[in-house]
Amino acid sequence: RLHEVTSISLGPLADNVHVPFLSARQAEAVIDEVRPQVVHIQDHYPLCRHAARLTRERGLPILGTNHFLPGNMLPYIPLLSSFEIGRRFLSAYLWKTVMDIYNRLDLVVAPTHSAAAILRQNGLKAPLRAISCGVQLSRFELCSTNSREDFLRRYGLDPACNIFLYVGRVDRDKGLDTLVEAAEYLGDVRAQVAIAGRGNYTAHLEKRLQENDLGRRVVLCGFVPNSELVELYRSVDVFVMPSLVELQSIASLEAMASGLPVLAAWAGALPEIVHPGKNGYLFAPHDPHALAACMRELVGHPEQRKAFRQESLNMARLHDFQNTLLAYQAVYRKLNPRIELRVDQETIGTECLGCW
Repeated sequence: RLHEVTSISLGPLADNVHVPFLSARQAEAVIDEVRPQVVHIQDHYPLCRHAARLTRERGLPILGTNHFLPGNMLPYIPLLSSFEIGRRFLSAYLWKTVMDIYNRLDLVVAPTHSAAAILRQNGLKAPLRAISCGVQLSRFELCSTNSREDFLRRYGLDPACNIFLYVGRVDRDKGLDTLVEAAEYLGDVRAQVAIAGRGNYTAHLEKRLQENDLGRRVVLCGFVPNSELVELYRSVDVFVMPSLVELQSIASLEAMASGLPVLAAWAGALPEIVHPGKNGYLFAPHDPHALAACMRELVGHPEQRKAFRQESLNMARLHDFQNTLLAYQAVYRKLNPRIELRVDQETIGTECLGCW
């Protein structure tokens, strides 16, 4: 069941963010109605803060999964983050807001071992475990029913090109400037970059593409619905994740489950899922020349892409969502041995897991 609470849009600052500033009473009403056996929060923002406080007051077991890094927010506070001392101050303060909540939980979950290590390094004292977000493999094993050429042309892509795909939020913290600049350095390489997603950085990218005459090299596909996302993965050649603030990257896992080689920034938890020379390459953060070199390498060696594809599939199987389900079931039962768990397999993943 979904329970709605009142939220306020941040509008021009972040049109995809809604903050439930006044949700304390609504959260309390939901908890009293549901009478949960375990409470699981997903962040340290206002709604989850209210839920955590109310849960502790009622003596219920509570755990939380962390998906946050200060790097997600620093680009949106330019006055302070443009200076090293400002970045350090902001990072310390933002980590404190996380630890104020998460150090009071019965258990904290991180999506990767790298993410868990980052939490420890920044002051987490609570019990900690790494559990992958998981990927529903069966969703990406479906056979294509559409013509690849027709499908790519629908999104303004050239089927004759080697297509490098990014899927995710189109926001400042995702490193898309590095990807666009790398596209400029490809020279006469027959390749296109497809950016699928929406966000506040779209207008900036559109302007940059127009100023540098990159409209044919880089295509902004906009939002791709879940019903077509699998087809998009299966129609391109390589996946690219230039973000420096990934604690796992579900989009990268989806690309791997689709059998795509992955190029990723050597940052965050991405080295856990991208093994250089095995299923792709890692490139130095903020280095478009390094990324362009990786792109040229894969364009020039199709046999290497084929080997990388198979290894991506092998690695994706380690993140099968069924394993994630079993891990969380075990965690819930450990926190409350009397809990009753019923999993509706038919509703898992089709919509909720595709929300990148």
